[in-house]
Amino acid sequence: MGGVILETVPRWVGRVRPFDVSTLEEASVRSSSRVRRLEHISQSAPLRFAAAVLVGWFLAAGLAVGLWSAVTGDPLVGDGSQTAGRVFATALLVLFLYRMGWLGQSSITRSGPRRVWLVVALAVVYLVPAYVWGLFGVPGLESLRVSWDAFLGELPVGISVGIAEEFLFRGILLFVLVRAWGRNRTGALRAVLVTSVVFGLMHATPALVGEDLGYVTANLLGTIISAVWWAALVLTYRTVWPGVVIHTLTNSATLAVAEIAQQSSLGAAGSLRADLLELPWLIFGLWLLIDERRFFRRETVPA
Repeated sequence: MGGVILETVPRWVGRVRPFDVSTLEEASVRSSSRVRRLEHISQSAPLRFAAAVLVGWFLAAGLAVGLWSAVTGDPLVGDGSQTAGRVFATALLVLFLYRMGWLGQSSITRSGPRRVWLVVALAVVYLVPAYVWGLFGVPGLESLRVSWDAFLGELPVGISVGIAEEFLFRGILLFVLVRAWGRNRTGALRAVLVTSVVFGLMHATPALVGEDLGYVTANLLGTIISAVWWAALVLTYRTVWPGVVIHTLTNSATLAVAEIAQQSSLGAAGSLRADLLELPWLIFGLWLLIDERRFFRRETVPA
C-alpha cells in the first residue's frame, strides 16, 4: 500500500501547474484600471456618478430586503427587513469607498474635534424637545420620560437609518460633488444644495401612496433644512458622525413619541412648526459655509 502511494504522489504532483504570479498581477492591473476609470467619471461627470451610486445603493438595499424577508418571513416593510437592507447596502458602500481609496477622505473614519461634539450636545438638547413639541404639540421632555421604553425600542432602527443615510448622502455623495466642483465656497454650496434637495425628495415618496400633500411638502422642507446644516458640519469639521448622532436621536425620539401619542400622520401644521423651530440651525450651517476663511482653514476635503 505504501509503495502504491509513493508511486502515485509524484505523478499527481507532476500534473499540478505551478502558481503563476502574473495572473495576480494582471488582475491587479485590471482592477486599478477600473478604479482609474471610475475616478475619471467622478471628476468629469460627478452628477452621473453620484446618481449611479445612489441607484446602486437602493438596488442593493432592495435585494437584501427581499432576501431577508424570504428567509425570515419578516414583511418587506418590517423593521427587520428594512434594517437588513440598509446594513447590507451601507457595508457595500464602505467597501466601495475603501476600494476607491476614499475611505479616509469621505470623513466616515474621523471623529472630529471636541468643539463639534459641543455643537452636537446643544443641538440634541434643543432639537429633540423642539421636534416633539412642534410635531405633536406636547411638551418634549415630559413626553420623552413617558416614552423612554418606546425610545429604546426605536433606537436600533434609528441607528441604522442615521448611519445609512449620513454615509450615503453626507459621506460619499457630498464628497464626490465637492471634490469635482471645487474645494471652495461656491463648489461647497452647490454640492450642499444638490445633496440636500435629493435627500429631501427621497423623504417625499409618501406622496406616491396618497399621503397628504401639505404634510409631504412640509416634511420635504424640513429634511432639506436638516440636510443643509448637517452637510455644513461635515464640510467644516470633516466628520459625518455628528450628523449620524443627531439624525439617530431626533428620529428615534419623534418616532417614540408618535407611538405613545398614537399618531401615524403628523399633519402639515405640526411638520411646518418643527421646520420653523429648526431655522436657527439652518442659519448656523449657512454661516459655517459662507465663511470662506474657515472653510479653507479646515481643508474641507483633502486631496
